[in-house]
Order: sequence, then structure tokens, then C-alpha cells
Amino acid sequence: MTTSVLHNPECPPLDGSFLFPDIIDFHMQRNAPLPIYVFPDSQSGALTYISYLEFGRATHRIAHALRPDRIGVEGEVIAILVHTDTLLYTSLIAGFMIAGFVPFPMSPRNPPQVIVDLLLRTSCRRIASITPNHAALLDDVRRLMGDTASGLTIIDIPSISDVYPHLGCESPAHPFVPYPKRSSITRITETILYMHSSGSTGFPKPIAQNHRGQLSWMNAPLLWQYRNYPSVRLGVMGLPPFHIFGVAAQLYAMLIGVTAALYAPTSVGDRRTLPTIPTSDNLVKCISQTRTNIVLCVPYHLEQWADSEEALKTLRNIGYVVYGGGPLSEKKGDFLTTAGIPLAQLYGATECGPVSILPPRDSVINGNPYWQWVEFSDTVNIRWAPHDLDLYECQVLRSDKLQPSIENLPDVQGYATNDLFVRHPTQKQLWKIVSRADDVIVLSSGEKTVPSQMETMIGCCPYVNGAVMFGRERNQVGVLIEPAVDHFIDVDDEEQVAQFRNRVWPFVEDANASVPTYSCIFKEMILVAHRDKPMTRTMKGTVERKAALQAYEQEINALYDVVELSHEVGDNTLPLQWTETELASWLLGQAANVRTDLKPGVDLFAQGFDSLSATYLRNRLISALKRSSEPGIQSIACLITQNIIFENPTIHSLARKVIAFIACADGASESVRDSHIHAIEAMIEKYSAGFMKFERDSMKRPIKRARLDGHGHGGRVVLLTGSTGTLGSYILADLLGRPEISTIYLLNRYSAAPGTWSSMRQLKAFEERGLDTRLLTGSRKICYLEGDMSQDRLGLTAPTYERLKCSVTMIIHNAWRVDFNLALSSFEPNIRGTRMLLDLALASPHAASLRFTFVSSVSSALGWDPKRGPVPEELMGDPGVAIGSGYGEGKFVAEQIIARSGLQATSLRVGQITGGPTGAWATTDWVPILVKSSLALGSLLDLPGVVSWTPADRVASAALDVALSETHVPLVNVTHPKPVSWRMIFEGVRDALVVEGLREEPLPLEGYEGWMRKLEGRAFGAKERDFGEVPALKILPFLRGFLQPQNTSDIFGHGDAEAGNGLQLVTDKACLLSSTMRLLSARESEWLGPGHARAWVMYWKDKGFLQ
Repeated sequence: MTTSVLHNPECPPLDGSFLFPDIIDFHMQRNAPLPIYVFPDSQSGALTYISYLEFGRATHRIAHALRPDRIGVEGEVIAILVHTDTLLYTSLIAGFMIAGFVPFPMSPRNPPQVIVDLLLRTSCRRIASITPNHAALLDDVRRLMGDTASGLTIIDIPSISDVYPHLGCESPAHPFVPYPKRSSITRITETILYMHSSGSTGFPKPIAQNHRGQLSWMNAPLLWQYRNYPSVRLGVMGLPPFHIFGVAAQLYAMLIGVTAALYAPTSVGDRRTLPTIPTSDNLVKCISQTRTNIVLCVPYHLEQWADSEEALKTLRNIGYVVYGGGPLSEKKGDFLTTAGIPLAQLYGATECGPVSILPPRDSVINGNPYWQWVEFSDTVNIRWAPHDLDLYECQVLRSDKLQPSIENLPDVQGYATNDLFVRHPTQKQLWKIVSRADDVIVLSSGEKTVPSQMETMIGCCPYVNGAVMFGRERNQVGVLIEPAVDHFIDVDDEEQVAQFRNRVWPFVEDANASVPTYSCIFKEMILVAHRDKPMTRTMKGTVERKAALQAYEQEINALYDVVELSHEVGDNTLPLQWTETELASWLLGQAANVRTDLKPGVDLFAQGFDSLSATYLRNRLISALKRSSEPGIQSIACLITQNIIFENPTIHSLARKVIAFIACADGASESVRDSHIHAIEAMIEKYSAGFMKFERDSMKRPIKRARLDGHGHGGRVVLLTGSTGTLGSYILADLLGRPEISTIYLLNRYSAAPGTWSSMRQLKAFEERGLDTRLLTGSRKICYLEGDMSQDRLGLTAPTYERLKCSVTMIIHNAWRVDFNLALSSFEPNIRGTRMLLDLALASPHAASLRFTFVSSVSSALGWDPKRGPVPEELMGDPGVAIGSGYGEGKFVAEQIIARSGLQATSLRVGQITGGPTGAWATTDWVPILVKSSLALGSLLDLPGVVSWTPADRVASAALDVALSETHVPLVNVTHPKPVSWRMIFEGVRDALVVEGLREEPLPLEGYEGWMRKLEGRAFGAKERDFGEVPALKILPFLRGFLQPQNTSDIFGHGDAEAGNGLQLVTDKACLLSSTMRLLSARESEWLGPGHARAWVMYWKDKGFLQ
């Protein structure tokens, strides 16, 4: 077709009377000669038009090619994994729908792990592709699918010449055979399309769109604004056709009568030819040649156009330049607006469609001053859920006009977008997106930082290719910066790192100027990405935040280690008195470790202090306050904020400030302890309220249970959380070997990292611990679940939750965050998750007999006074016994909540767990860290007393013995009933190091004072390399507090106290209920000894941890 449009196409009814195949046929009949697509010849620029007739016939030809005679089942999912021309790609999507398939466009930029995950989640067994172009990717997909790959079929797509045999010239006279219509009735709720999320907040997720949802998209007010624009020519040539942004603009808008401008197809002669890659230059050329009057683009192209006068000249003369898919830097956006570009932003989501509208044309003619803001359509029902910082989450509620594909709100039908907006202070109809809710960084102080605006400002730097901020639950934020292609550096060269930080610093300063002081980035907290470890991108081109932070987790931790080590090292002196004069003298001495010749009355920063120096001095001050013998002074430590030295920049002013705090702190020590107790009690009350009540008749429970071999003849159905950790893996292996267990549901958290869906994580966990993986691959008992226990329904779908509720007869709750530095409040999600599991159990028809087992910790009794003897096997009523770490306080809270539930519940107070039969002891635990550090320090730590450590497989067996016992008790202690001396264990380690070739001569054993003196000596001026050689530097406060020997004669009158500050626990009830515990007590071969130590050392060596 070579003529231009004379009138607007007639629009099909979108009320549900016509579904997608009907809409295609409607256009072929009513709008046959009118153009749906236009593209310029790559040489002459002459325009070619694709009519509605030609497009419709192309879709029918595709259907014929891929499903001849409509043979097979309706609704089979088929993935589109190909990089080809947009014209062919959109025709494929439509043709698959005509054929009764459910197309699933996937970005070919996705790694194979993501593709496999999407295939498995949608039970997709067919991939449409161009095999020669994607052979390596397809081979990786087959390999990762393993045994299931045998059912995978790869289909080569037809060429553009096959489906458009008369490209641009098709007429009704040309031969054409319509594709057979479906014989059965199509329900409007049937899935017609899958799309996947971008992955910007995690692993991409498949999102099903049914016919009703598809019609909602076509009815979107934004698309009708396109249609109603005079002689609309929509420039969509730069959009990815596999993204919903592309599908909506390149297909759905066309089906309501919009003409789209595309690049000319390049694969007419050879389908293997790759399509035109959008650039700022060829986009502007295509816009001009096709006489486009509305452009849709991503921010990247806008930033390129801002530097091109030719582009600006072209863009000034069109109706709208509309962008979406990511943020545009404020500087670039303001520049484009000042240059007269009619800039507008759109907002929508794969789950709910486009919900914003364009501003009036006359308000953007000379540039849009509100380009960062969007207005929502009156026809869309938006609920604004308030968050902190005067932000609101956009929640799109279901209505007659809009049907979200995903509904995730607990109280109404609708979709919570997780996007946070701020409202315009005067133009109340306008809203600006500022962040994702889960991107907000919550510092350890509770202050919140919104990173997106700062990242965008830093990203404007010409030396920067991407920036991601970090700092969750830390005391200060930092930023990971990926240098631009020509500006990578050797990140191990401190001089190059310093130079790069200086180059980007002006842009970081600009970002800092826009936020409160607690959100500012210090220069030393700029982390530079490695050349060989680039940040992964989503199909939008934005950085995958979670994946980037996970990839650089080790480097981020090392950066904080260097900064925070100053909290733990120093001369250990205290001010002679806590007076202003003495404190000023002490502070000056500490500051002299950073800079000499300091004057106490002069601004420290004028004398050469920087942010890292200030952090060092602040940490030394906090350490001194905590080590004071006066409880009131200890309590002041929490008042020393990150910015105290910046706000009090001389030694004298800083001393005055601290003394003022002390003057107000009389009696504060009691209030600190009381505040901990109050927080524990409040948390218990909060999560114990409103438990479901049983019918009394169903709650008559003898202490002795009846049978535990399952309900009916099906065997017991177990729900296990935290199955991929050390203990969880051994519990699972034990469960799989027990014939009375029929089904095991494994509930683990969702992971965003590539290749980490639940089954693969579990397999890796078994491999790492030397467990038989055939137990997993050969078992039909296992059902893998991914969720979030802190959310309603455990983050599961309603049908899955109902299935659990009706079938589970035993719950083993083992999942818990392990971090001994966090406060109780940080463990609230774990506590909430415990309550959600209890609610599941209480709602079960088996509630009266269901057994609930919670893996607690000896940390829940950390405040127990050893002078009272070993810790008894009973629930503690006094919250004070848990004070010592937020981890233990959280476990204590969970124990109390569980006890109040009314279920047959048992908490297992577990002590130190060692490696299992293969010696697999996680290298992140403190004992392997201590051993590795000893190699560098030249001696092993020697402590008086004993250890009651228990191998992981024995803890798992004991836990199941108790869980399956006919006798129910509220709590048992699970530690080794036969302690052995610390010295014997570490003599075994010493000998194993020699046998394994890690030492030529045996390491000497050295007492606490001498060994710690060596460790503290390595802490001064420690660099990243030191943390690798001596990882004990990372846990200095723990080692100081936990390993310092007790005066054993004061406790028991003899030397069998637990080594260091450990606790001994009574295990009588555990031994009564568990044959495993009795075996540990009676059989000498089960006692820890040199053989165990040798196995641990061999494992650590094999892992490359010990060298």
C-alpha cells in the first residue's frame, strides 16, 4: 500500500462481545485498506504502509504455519525467544493468539536461568525462535532443564517473506486461506498472553493476561488519547517488542485505530539478519521520515538527544515526546523542557496497564514544566496508601473499566504497585514517582533514605554507567558505581580508586545536597565496580538493584568492615573522668591516631579530617561509652549519631555535647534495661493477640498422643521452613528417610538471584553438605514453595495456602535470620512469620493434633545467670534472661507466642551446631573464622572449660525425635549431653592442620589475652586484604564478649563450665524424648573429638577457605 490515510479507522467494540481473533477479523473487513504500520526505505526513505488487511492475513498465515488445521489442545503456552524485526515480532504475537496458543514473549537478553524459571512457572514446553541466532542460549536452557528438557520443543519461526509475501502491496485479490475458527466457546477469563516483569526488583515473574485484561488495555484512556490525536502517527520504533511497553504501543494501540511508525524490516532476504538497533541518530531520522507526531521512548534516548541540536530541532515540531520505563535525570529533563521539547511521562505496569494520561497539548507546546509529574485518569480507581516521608503507594483497584492481571491486596480487589509517589504541593492532580517501596534504605538508626533520585543524579556523571546505593540496616549509606566503558580502573589500586572518587565527587555532592544529612554519601563509601563484573540490567536497561547488590555483597561488607573496625580497635583507654576537660583530652588523643598536631579549638575538617576520620573518632567514642562501668554512661552510646562530629566539629564542642548528654542521663541504665524488657513484652503481646480459639471438645489432649503415623492412611504431611540452611538440610534428609512421612512442603523465601529457584537451592545445599542428592531427585514426597512468611497467607496464592491448611499435620519452623548485631525490631518480620504459621496451624482441620516444632536458640537465654546453674528445660517467664542480642530476644518472643497458641508446640533451644558427618561446617560461622585467623596470627586460641557442641545431623535427628514423640513438652534443650574440653578439640584442630598440609609445624595454643592482643594488633590500619586473611577482625566485638573466660570457680566450684561466656544447658527432657540424645550421652564414639576436628579442617580446606 502506498497511499496515506484518508480517515480514521473504525474501532471494533471493546465491551467483550469481540475477543482478539474477532478484532483482527473486524479490521480485515472494515478497515482493510487503512494503514496499521508505516516504515521508511532504508536507502531512499520512501514510505511503505502495511494495511490492516495485510497484517490480519499475516497473522493467519503464522497460525497455519505453527498449528496446521488447529490440531492439538487450545491454550498451550509457547515462548517467543527471538531478536527480530518489530513487524514480524508483533505479527507472531497476534498469530499465536489466532492459532489458540498463549504467546509468552521473553527478552532474549535474559540469562538462561531466568528463561528456565519462566518456562517452568508457566508449564511452557515450546519455544519459538531462530535457532542459528540463539543456539548457545537455547543449549544452555536445555542443559539447565535437565531431565525435563526432553519435553521441550524448539520451533523455528516463519520468515517475514512467508507471512508478508507482498510486503506493503497486499490486496484482496491475492490468494488467502483464513485460519479455522475455534469450535468451542472462549471464556473471557481464559489466559491469552503471558508477559514477564522487568526484573528490576527481583527475578522476572510471569504475569498472565486474560481476554478481559486485554480489553482493559485497549480501553486505556492513554491509548485513546493516541487514537484521538489528529492524524496520529505513533513513533514506537525504539521500543522492545517483548516488553509490555512495546506490546501496548506496537499492537494494542493499533487495534483501536492508531498507525505506528517502525524501522524497516531487515530480515526480508534472510531471517537470520538482526533488526535495526535503535540509536539516537537513526531514531530521529526515522521519526522525521515517517512524519511521526507522537514519540514513545525510554529515558536513555532522551539523554542522548539532549546533546544533539539536530534531534532537538526535530523533536520541537512534534506533538508529544512521551517516555516511560525508568527515571530521567532532572538536569536532562529540565534542559529538554527549556529547549521547548513537549516532554511527558507515562506511568503503568504490566500487572494493571497504563493508568496515567497525557497533559493537554497546549500545556507542553513550549516545554512541559511538570514533565516529572503524571496525572491519573479519572476512569481509573487509584487508592493512595500512606507511607513514611510523606510518600504514598499507588494501588490500582479493580473497576468496570480496568481489570488488573494481578490482585495482591488483602482487603479489596486490586493491585499494590509497590511504587511510591509524592503529591505536587499545588497541582493536586499531579503525582511524581520517587521510589520502589522495597528500594527505600532503612538505616540502623531507623532513618529512611530514598535512593532513586540520588542514583539518577550520580548517573548523570559522564564517568558513570550506573549507580546503586546500599546501606540497609547500617549506620550510613554508600553507593556502588559502575564506571563508563572508557573509565574503568584497577579497583585494587588505592590511588586509582581515590582519583575516580574525586572525579565523580561533584555529582555525589549534588546528590547529597538534595537529601537530609543522614542520607549523605561519604567519599570513602563510594565503591567502584570491577570491569569483569558488570552490573546486570533489566530489559528496560535499568540496573537490577538486588542482583547488583548481591553480586557485590562481599565488597560492600569489606568496605563497612574497614570503616566500622574503628569502633573496635584502639588503645582501650577510657577518659580518666567523664568531665568536659578529661573527655576533650581523651578525644584529642584518639584523634591523634588519625591526624597529628590537632588543635582542640579549631575545626577538625579544616585540619585535614575527612568523613572516614570522623567515623573513626565517632566509633572510638561509642566504644568508650559502652565500656564504661557506669550504666548511665553506657546508655549514651545510642545518642551518638552519624553526624555528631560534623555538627560539633571541634574537640571542645564535641566534648561539651557528649557531657551534656551524660548530664541528662541519670538513671538511664535502668531505663535501658527496662526499655528492652518493655519492647520484648510489647512484641509478645502484639503477636499473641487474637489467636483463633478451638472448640473445647476438640482440644481434649492427653499428654500422651495417640498415633503419629498420619491421619487416615496417607502418612504425615510436614511443612518445613528454612530447608536450605545447614540444619534444615539435615532435617529434610532425615524426613525423606522416614516412611511415616508422606508429603513434605518446603517453604523458603523467594530469591531474585539467577538460577536460585527453590529446587536448585536445595540441591546445592545438599551438595555442599555431602548429603545424598538422590534423596531429592528421586523423591515424590517434596513440594517446593516460595513465599514470604511475614505476609498474609505466607506470601502464597490462595489455592496453595488452602491446600496447606487442609493437609499439613506437622510444622517444623526452622527459618530465621542470623545476625547477632541487629536489634529486636529487625527481627519483627521473623516474629510475624511465626505468627502467620501459627494461624495456618490453628485454622487447620487437624489443629487439635497438629504438632508445631520451633527451632529456637540458646541465645534466648543469653542473660541467664550461670551462678544459678545450667539453663533449665522450661520456658522462661522473665524477659530479662533474653537481653543481650536482638537475635536471642526475637527467639524468646517467638517461644512465648508459640506457647500461648494452644497448639501442641515445642520449642527446641539449640546450642552450637558443628559440621555433620562430612565435616561440612559453614565457613561463615565463628569457629572456622577463628581457625582461619589463627593461621595468620600464628597461634590457636586456648580457653579453659568445655564445649557442648553438637553435629548438625544429630541435632536434626534429635529435633525429629522430639517432634514425632508421643509426649508433648513446651521446650527442650538440644546441646551435646557429654561436653568435652575446649583444649582437646583445638589440639585436634592443630594436628589436623599439619596432617592436611596447612602447617609444617603445629601451631601453639595461646591464652585469651595473648591471642586477642595479636588480633587487635592486626586491626590497626586493616585493609581489605587483612579481612581476607584474618576474618576474625569482622567479629571482634563478638569474640571479646563471647570468648572471654569466666571465673569457673565462682560458678560451679570446678572447671567444667562452658568455655568462654557460653552457657551449659540441662538436657534431661531431650534425652528422655530422643533416642539420638540418649545415644550421644551413652556412646563414646558420639562424643566430639579429634576425628571431628579433622573432618572440619578437611572440609574447610576443600572449600578453599583454609590455604
